[in-house]
Amino acid sequence: MSVLEDKYGVPWTAHARPAWMAVFVVLTLGLGPILLAMYLGVWLGLRRRAWLPLLCFVTFSLIGGLSYLVFEHAILSGIMDALILLSPFLWIGGIFLLRDEIQKDARQHGFERARSTLLTFVFSSLYLNYCLRPVSAAALRTDLLPSA
Repeated sequence: MSVLEDKYGVPWTAHARPAWMAVFVVLTLGLGPILLAMYLGVWLGLRRRAWLPLLCFVTFSLIGGLSYLVFEHAILSGIMDALILLSPFLWIGGIFLLRDEIQKDARQHGFERARSTLLTFVFSSLYLNYCLRPVSAAALRTDLLPSA
């Protein structure tokens, strides 16, 4: 158990209601899903040693940040154009890698829950965070605790 999860192994953000997550997205000016994806990536990295989704999100963020710095330099603009074209694929790939790792983790702990591919594509990390939300305290006690 790490500081990123509660006593049942669920990330702290999974307890937030969807309305509060929408407020979080608005208050962060749209950066909320990126920050949430990075948090879930760190959580899975510590939990399963699966760091590839986090690497995709960090690279996506670095490309976004560098695009503002390099925008005025003509020499690097061609390279940045190629990287900017690559960044949506990093985001989508990272989200689906995160989804896959969450499903593997759920299977390992004997708790399978369907995750829609379409909703994962549309709502990305917000939907994956919602899928991690505990159904009930009884389900948490029996399904998410590691079996002895």
